[in-house]
Amino acid sequence: MNAQDEDIDRLLAEWSADSAEALSALMPKIYFELKQCARRQLRRESTRSTFTPTELVHETYLKLAGQDRTIWQNRSQFLAVAARLMRRILVDHFRQRNAEKRPPRQLRVTFSPDLNVSVEEHLEALAVNDALSRLESFAPHLAEVVELRWFAGCGIAEIVQVTGRSEATVKRRWKLAQAWLQKELRPR
Repeated sequence: MNAQDEDIDRLLAEWSADSAEALSALMPKIYFELKQCARRQLRRESTRSTFTPTELVHETYLKLAGQDRTIWQNRSQFLAVAARLMRRILVDHFRQRNAEKRPPRQLRVTFSPDLNVSVEEHLEALAVNDALSRLESFAPHLAEVVELRWFAGCGIAEIVQVTGRSEATVKRRWKLAQAWLQKELRPR
């Protein structure tokens, strides 16, 4: 762990202990990573989102600042929570925008080992969210790996650190989750 990560972990621990100053000191140190995460999320959403990465980070910050009961463990856990919040913000946004529109069309998602996702233009964030919710209902350990890997952009080593599982287990769960999601999101 480098000095920057140690400083971030220290600030997260202080924030967990109700230090508002720690949150103020933390945000400039982690802002770039949050913005990268927001860019990844928005890239997956095609052209349907009206959010900019900066707006998504700011919305996420507001939700994070309201988290007063969270015990922050480390940078990776924080980024995973932030990625989940970003996904929820986007899903809520899409639900609101699509409330009066026709149902989403069929979709196709292709996962590749390097995390590039090829998505047909009509892919809806709601469909991916719904599939991930279904996966979470019967295999939360697989859904956790998808959130950390795909949404938070964590590498295998970071997922190992967050989950406490072995590298082989994390890799196996990632492959299983990919296969299930490909099958689930395949046009019928």
